[in-house]
Amino acid sequence: CPMKKNVEPYLYRHHLGTTKAAIALVSTIANVPEIEFMATLKREPLANDRECEERCVTSLKELLSFTAEKMMAILYCCSCTITVAMTLEALSKLASTEATCNLLLQKGVVKILVTYVFPEVIGDETHTALKSNSENIGVRALLDLAAFQLVACLARTKQGRIQLQSTGMLRKCIKSFYCKPDMDSSDQNRKEMIANLISRIARNAPAGSEYFLFSKEFCRPTIIALVDLVNGSIKNNHKVLFSALCALDAMGQDQMHTVPLLVDIGVINELTEVIKTFKNPSPILRPALNVLRHIALFSSRASVRSVFPLEVCNILYKI
Repeated sequence: CPMKKNVEPYLYRHHLGTTKAAIALVSTIANVPEIEFMATLKREPLANDRECEERCVTSLKELLSFTAEKMMAILYCCSCTITVAMTLEALSKLASTEATCNLLLQKGVVKILVTYVFPEVIGDETHTALKSNSENIGVRALLDLAAFQLVACLARTKQGRIQLQSTGMLRKCIKSFYCKPDMDSSDQNRKEMIANLISRIARNAPAGSEYFLFSKEFCRPTIIALVDLVNGSIKNNHKVLFSALCALDAMGQDQMHTVPLLVDIGVINELTEVIKTFKNPSPILRPALNVLRHIALFSSRASVRSVFPLEVCNILYKI
């Protein structure tokens, strides 16, 4: 890969172009499971999550075996932000199954992320990738998005969550979710990746676990940010909407901490808009209906009648 120093400028440009082309090829031919782009489908896939992964894992393992170490080297020796962002995106696709994710973790990808990538993406306490400076903001946002995408993919396995938790990256990623710059497309896409991360943490972290997500410090602001994301993406970004709903669904499994907050914040208004907008068998309906189910299971019969408007009940009867 092109090094940061001791390379002639014309050679650097040549090597950089070749490197970008190779990374783009890996990203293009990586066979990603169908569940990774479910929000763009018109109906739920016929295969379950594990079956979708089994169809892809052999080809991804083969591709990872001769590209992963070279791409990981790019993360710590390349000075081109776009090339690093492309590499992170390609590694995310290679990590789209549990088996290949564990292989990347064994190769030390988390240590490289913490040491070389995330100091550029997240500051000590606040999200800094979209700050105004002399760098091209679009390029910075591209790096930002790709870094969160890889972290969300690595969190799909227990070993990945443990490694990310031990470095403090999970807390920093989720705290960055609370930032509120203008809700442009790059900000929505960044929050989509963090919503995927939240979903994987919450789905595998019962209340009171070491993953901290249901603590007083994180639970309420996370839910508020997710509900805002649902509200801002219903009409214009179905991928973001699906990720935010899946995160709310995952957090709703801890009913004692989460469901009262969901009702208090008024998530039912957003869910009503979702089930009015999307028709069965759209995949987006499933997480929305699951959140409603969490609320109904937690509430008494009398309070369900007061919480659920008649319009919602009529739509549910039709479904």
